[in-house]
Amino acid sequence: MIKGLDFTYPFHVHDMGPSFWNRISETFQLDARIVVSRPSPVETSIKQASARTVAAHLLKVPGYLESLLSPAGRKDRWWTLVGGWELLLQTASRP
Repeated sequence: MIKGLDFTYPFHVHDMGPSFWNRISETFQLDARIVVSRPSPVETSIKQASARTVAAHLLKVPGYLESLLSPAGRKDRWWTLVGGWELLLQTASRP
């Protein structure tokens, strides 16, 4: 872990895309493995903003499908118009 950098849940950083997030362990030499890597959930509801919510879901569906169907080790994605990326890392246990 990098001293002074808290990567614990919940942690939000502006979207840098799946190519960046799927390489986070290598980039920052973290002793962690990716548990989940997928488009982030839609944050609005139909009642709040119907058009924006429908558009967000439509743009995220290809990303969700690609995440489900892609090989586990693939770091880059073809569909990147998802508006945000969600990553869950599991750090190595320390004695």
